[in-house]
Amino acid sequence: MLPPQSQQSKDENLEKVYKFMSKEFYKEINQMFKDINLKLHEKYKNNDFCLKSGSTSNIVMIFNDKKSQTLNKIISINLGDSKSILITEENKIIELNKKHTPNDLEEKERIEKNGGEISRVDWADYGPLRIFYKNKPYPGLSMTRAFGNFNAENLGFNTIPDIVEYDIYAKKPKIIILATDGIWQFLSNEQVKNLILPYYEEDNINGGIQKLVGSATKMWE
Repeated sequence: MLPPQSQQSKDENLEKVYKFMSKEFYKEINQMFKDINLKLHEKYKNNDFCLKSGSTSNIVMIFNDKKSQTLNKIISINLGDSKSILITEENKIIELNKKHTPNDLEEKERIEKNGGEISRVDWADYGPLRIFYKNKPYPGLSMTRAFGNFNAENLGFNTIPDIVEYDIYAKKPKIIILATDGIWQFLSNEQVKNLILPYYEEDNINGGIQKLVGSATKMWE
């Protein structure tokens, strides 16, 4: 049994979480992502690296409070072309987020509405679709949302994350995998599941990660 002071501290922390998970939650997350990009602008506005480069963000928040009926959620917060999948207790696969790429119709339409073009690089007929200014060889990004990449903002490129909630008891998660496009461009959901399950059974997380990275690297080569 926890001493009274520790129990009180735990309850106070839970209360903070309840307040955080209020109806303002989505607004707060959106504002946080916007503020991050604004700070990048302020600090690196003359930095060539941030003009041409940036970073995606893929977050999964898990709340499992048996005392609460409302705080038993898996929340996916995604910006860019990374992806999270959930493997259930029955070994079924659930994609927790969509990827922000030119392959997505909604993303494609926004880029084109802002004067952008969607194509592959002019020297290859394979690889991911990318966004370009019309008749220009740049920025050539394979995602449509991210932090940084300032020279693409006039094309509708933005930092608005997708936020999706799932009931933790309905989904019955066994494994959750978060990975960048370096994995998902080369391995399917089913391949990732089949590669990782033996390592899960052995409780060998590092071995599973190394197997995924090694397999994706071989496909890339």
